[in-house]
Amino acid sequence: MFPRFVYAATLFFCGGFSAVSHATVVVHSLKEQVQGWYTSLEASYATSSTTVDKTDYKGSFRVSNNDEARQWLFFGNLAYSDVDGKKNDDSALVHTRYIQKHVLSDLNLEVFAQRETDEFEVLALRRLYGAGLSLLKQHQGYAFHTLLGVMSEREEHLNDASQDRDLTRFTLSSQVQYKMPNQALLTAVVYFQPAINDFADYRSTFNASVAFPIVDRLDLKVGYSWRYNGEAFVGVPPIKRAFTTSVSYHF
Repeated sequence: MFPRFVYAATLFFCGGFSAVSHATVVVHSLKEQVQGWYTSLEASYATSSTTVDKTDYKGSFRVSNNDEARQWLFFGNLAYSDVDGKKNDDSALVHTRYIQKHVLSDLNLEVFAQRETDEFEVLALRRLYGAGLSLLKQHQGYAFHTLLGVMSEREEHLNDASQDRDLTRFTLSSQVQYKMPNQALLTAVVYFQPAINDFADYRSTFNASVAFPIVDRLDLKVGYSWRYNGEAFVGVPPIKRAFTTSVSYHF
């Protein structure tokens, strides 16, 4: 029942929403490894700087359904932003991921799809589909997740069709998490996504955050992210830095 729901919801969102990011895939969370359902709702405020100052206000959600054999992850967000104090466009993101566990000993198979647009980056559409093998290890509050995969990516420029392109990329990601005795959660994530036919065309992302429990089921999170896009569209800065403050409710 749940897979049908995710499939239908993905088609709906992918047909009707846009998104922000640099083809970043959804990362795992210690809390999402519990059996059964896990849902979180998050509201965030972020400032970033390239050649202009940008402020983002974002609402997002994550849904996970997990058991011993497989896991479904579904993620989405809606965002509003302004650039140098002037209104920029609204945006959104959808990502769906299916994980089949222990396909090769401790290795898992992950299959994912994502769709996005970002007028700040003059990106009318980026859609990607991919799959890879991953490893997840947990021990006494520590967790480590790494994935190596391949994804097909389509990018369409907002105003100039001559810059549209289709690419196939490797995607490599690693994540480390630690849950402190006071239940604060430290997270660090690194992505590297080179084009298969041109390793000079790559994206790289570093993200670090710490989430502090405020009351039961409610967390305050602060984070920093750095992103590099080696082949951004003409006129778009290749580097983006952002500081984020958010409140998350999970159940």
